[in-house]
Amino acid sequence: MANDRSPKPALGVRVPLPPFYITGKKRKKKNMFQKAIQFVKEAVEELKKVNWLGKKETIASTVVISILIIIVSLFIGLVDFLLAAVIKWVL
Repeated sequence: MANDRSPKPALGVRVPLPPFYITGKKRKKKNMFQKAIQFVKEAVEELKKVNWLGKKETIASTVVISILIIIVSLFIGLVDFLLAAVIKWVL
């Protein structure tokens, strides 16, 4: 336990030393490029596990979303028109 503390306890602060200082060996850090390659490989492996929708499901979802967008757009436009008319009437 005494080996993993700062060699200067007279300062009143004990600072834990990094592991490479205790063992005398510095750990090798992975290169950023190697980390990026590893990330891409892992991402590709995860994407292979995804259960993708078929063509029919994709088209059906697109149609439903498009219809909902049109309905919400018309509703927001109507509310905007009515609020504009009320504000003109009040002012």
